[in-house]
This record gives sequence, structure tokens and C-alpha cells, in this order.
Amino acid sequence: MRHTILLIEDSKSQADAMVPVLADAGYDVVWEWNGLQGFKRAKAVKPDVVLLDIVLPDYSGYEVCRLLKGDEETSHIPVIMLTVKSGVDDVVQGFLSEADDYVRKPFDPRELKARIEAALRHKTRIDDLKKMSRQMEQAARTDALTGLLSRLSLKDFLEVEFNRFRRYGSPLSCAFADIDRFKSINDSCGHGTGDKVLVEVATAIRSCLRNTDLAARFGGDEFVLLFPETPPKDVRLPVERIFGSLRRSFISGDEPVIGVSVSVGIAGLPHSSIESAEDLLKAADTAMYKAKQSGGNCLFVFDETSQKTW
Repeated sequence: MRHTILLIEDSKSQADAMVPVLADAGYDVVWEWNGLQGFKRAKAVKPDVVLLDIVLPDYSGYEVCRLLKGDEETSHIPVIMLTVKSGVDDVVQGFLSEADDYVRKPFDPRELKARIEAALRHKTRIDDLKKMSRQMEQAARTDALTGLLSRLSLKDFLEVEFNRFRRYGSPLSCAFADIDRFKSINDSCGHGTGDKVLVEVATAIRSCLRNTDLAARFGGDEFVLLFPETPPKDVRLPVERIFGSLRRSFISGDEPVIGVSVSVGIAGLPHSSIESAEDLLKAADTAMYKAKQSGGNCLFVFDETSQKTW
């Protein structure tokens, strides 16, 4: 892959000397002669390295460097200052402006290329670390097995939706689901089959949710669903549709597995005893345990005595 170098240099003779050297080294070169245009071109082109002269007709190279490093679009681009000044104060001033390196003029082509390569290696390492960080963040926010939101993501979204309820009074419902006798499925059929069951449950959830609804694997065999702007009475039907469809046999090899059933608890806002996002989650969890205590394969709504069997 060819790298792009942005040269910000007011002297045409200096640019004429540098551009062929850079081109022969395999770089694509873009040249601008003043600081403002150089900054604008950096934002447009997103070069891999900026070579920046200190003395420019409008802004100083130090000022342009601070502009580049202070802008979100260009802050990651390595800047190598070009200077005819040899004093330590000038070099220090460049580094205080967040320059990554410097080259004195007249330049030695070998030194220039070596410093550019060093800057590119450093940028590649930083880019790789950022990519890895994004991947790790994505992994932390998505359940690897089911593709649903992770517990971490769910809690963030729950806080957002709870704050929306508190500000605007919009109803919010939460369903807490737990697969019945999941341990026995793992014990009798193996964890591979258990994983298949979890994926099937996640698939059933996704197939019945609206675009505005959210679903997460909360942990183990537990799932949590959020229904923004929806009171509990309007959540019963989609929940029954999701989990009522799971009363069928899963297959492990040639042996049938027991049918999968789910216990579900629902809680919603507004409710006098629910004062936080965590309270809403706990209320749905409490209702789910009532469903478990009733034999499973049913739904309970928080603070209601009736139940619904699939």
C-alpha cells in the first residue's frame, strides 16, 4: 500500500528538491505552500505523514502543528517539522507544539526517508492498538455466542431509557427471562447442545422484536429485553410470541432433547416502588423468580398475582 505524504513548504525550490526524493521512495506526495491550506488539505486527504516547515507565509509551523494535533480528524497523523534553525530552543518549541520529529534543512535524503519510515511504523502501531481497542470494546458490548447485547451494554442502555422515562414520562418495560432446567440440558446433552439452545432462544427473541426494542444475554441462561415507550400490558403479547414458540424439541445428534421452556418476569414504569434503572431490573427479576416457583414455563408481571402459561 502506498503511503501519502503531505508537504507543507513555502519554498518552491525546497519542494522541488523534496518531492522527487519522496516519489522515488514510493510515496504519493501532496504539496501545499501555506499553513492554512496545508491544514485544510490534511483534513481532506488524511495523509499518513505531514512534513511541516516552521517558516510559512501565514502561520508558523508551530501554530499549524497545534492546529493539526488539536483537530480530531488529524490529531493521529505524525508531524515531522522541517527547519533550517539548529538551536535547541527551536527544536524544543517544535516538540512543545506536539511535533513527532524534526529534520534539519538542507536535508539528507537517507535521513528524511528513515525518519518518515520511523513515523509510519509508530503510526501503524498506534493504529493497530486503536483497532484492537475498538474490537475489545465491541466484544465487551456484544455477547460472542448469541450476538445479542452484553450485560455491560444492557446496563448502559437501561440507564439511558430510564433517564428518558424520568424526563418525559414515557413508559418503559423490562422482561427478564430464564431458560427452565438449562443445567439438566447441559448435563444430559452436553454444553454444545446447551449453546445451540441459547442461540435458538436469541434467534427467537430477535425475530419478534421491534427496531426500538433491545435484547441482551444477561449471563448464563438469562436474557433481558427492554421495551421503550411500552407499558407492561403491551409487552405480554410479544413476550408470549417469543417464548411460546420454544416448546419444541432440540436435537443433539440422533437423540431428542427435552423441549425448551422459559420463565419470564415483566416489570414496567411508571411504578411507585421503582425509583432507578436497577430497581426496574430487580423487579423484573423478582417476577421471573415467581414464574420459576410456579413451575416455570410461564410469565409473571411484577406486583400482579396472575400468571400466563405458554
